[in-house]
Amino acid sequence: MIADNKKMVVITLIAIFFITLDRWFKAVAINVLADRSWTITSWLQLHLDYNPNIAFSLPLGGLLLNVIIALLILILVRGYLNYKKSQRYLEAGWTLVVVFGALSNFFDRLRYGAVIDYISIPFFTVFNLADALICCGLLGLLYSEWRRSKKLVV
Repeated sequence: MIADNKKMVVITLIAIFFITLDRWFKAVAINVLADRSWTITSWLQLHLDYNPNIAFSLPLGGLLLNVIIALLILILVRGYLNYKKSQRYLEAGWTLVVVFGALSNFFDRLRYGAVIDYISIPFFTVFNLADALICCGLLGLLYSEWRRSKKLVV
C-alpha cells in the first residue's frame, strides 16, 4: 500500500506539472497563435482553435454540455475519494489526473465559451495537454482495474 501511495503522489505531481504547462500553452496560444500557426513537423503543428463542442469536436455544446461536464467532474471527485478511502491509491491518482484535465478544459468553457486547443495533427484532430491527460488518466485507471481484476480471479 505504501508503494501505491507513493505512486499516487508521483502521478499527482506529474499531473499538476502538465496542467500548469497546459494553462501556459493556452495563454501562449491565445496571445501568440491567434493569427498564425507554427509548423513543427509535417505531422505536428501548433495553432489556436476554439472548440465549443465535446471531444473530437462532436456537436454537443452550450449549457447542457457544461451541466453534464460539471456532473461528471463531481462523479470523478467522488470516485477519487472512494478509491482513496479504500486505500486504492493508484486508482485514486489516475482518477485525479482525469479530474485535473477535465477542470482545465471546464475552466476554458466558463471563461472563453469553448475549450482552447492548440496541438494539431493534420487529418486527425486538434487537442491540448488537458485532453491528453484525460486520456492517459482513463487508460491508467482502466489498466489498474484490469490488473486488479486479474489478481482477484487467481
